Amino acid sequence: MKTDSWKNEIEEFLKNRKIEEAELILKKVELENPDNIGFWIYKGQFYQRIQNWPVAINSFNKVLELEPENNLAKSNIEIIQSILNFWNPEMFNA
Repeated sequence: MKTDSWKNEIEEFLKNRKIEEAELILKKVELENPDNIGFWIYKGQFYQRIQNWPVAINSFNKVLELEPENNLAKSNIEIIQSILNFWNPEMFNA
């Protein structure tokens, strides 16, 4: 799948609230690009947008596994943790 064509397809599915179809494309692209940092950032941001926090965090952690000093991944994880702490302050204190 061409580099940006899959992003356009996903954005179109999101616009039409077809999350499952967008996720199928993400899974396919992940298989084709398992070590692509740009993909993992996009995947994290996708799941952040639909508020699937665990998958978003896992995606950003994959970025850090590939590139430990990636500030975008670090800041997105911090943002998500702030949101989760606001909703449930005891979640990270267990």
